Amino acid sequence: MNVLLIDTSARLVAVQILGDKQVLAVDEGKTGSTSSRIMPTIESALSQAGLSVKDLDVVAAISGPGSFTGLRIGVSVANGLAFGLGCKRLPVPLLAAIREGAPLAAIPSRNGFSYTLGAEYAELSVEDVAEQESVGTQGSGAKIVLSQEEVFARCARYVLSHLDEASERPIEPMYLKKCQAEREREGKA
Repeated sequence: MNVLLIDTSARLVAVQILGDKQVLAVDEGKTGSTSSRIMPTIESALSQAGLSVKDLDVVAAISGPGSFTGLRIGVSVANGLAFGLGCKRLPVPLLAAIREGAPLAAIPSRNGFSYTLGAEYAELSVEDVAEQESVGTQGSGAKIVLSQEEVFARCARYVLSHLDEASERPIEPMYLKKCQAEREREGKA
């Protein structure tokens, strides 16, 4: 089984091929927008794995939390590819993927808080997260800070252990708040 995993939740674009060959292609985002970098990164990963899009069985995407626009782009590309190929889709909630055996997982937000998944679904300050037994990404205050490579590895393990949940249903992004346009529209109403 060949799986394509798309991660556009942060500034970088990461694409993993999971199957007989394991490939990771990352575009660090030094130039161009996510939308201009995603397809070349997918093509690079497929090429490195010696596959074409027609060889894919499942398309997975990080569904959130993360950059509003990044999530929208990654999920849209995943849904479009899966629909066009007639293959299954799998949403990958980032916090659940990185939690793996820890009671609490955290990723930093831009406002000085950390988004967390643990015993309680709550937004905690960086200081609060630092007091917990936790895993997370840099700047989250977690006691065990994961490297980007470890985040990719945990996301890959999550996908491989949840393949039985893949379906034809579209992947929906998990936004933690409404986009600026929606907030402004509501403010005018």
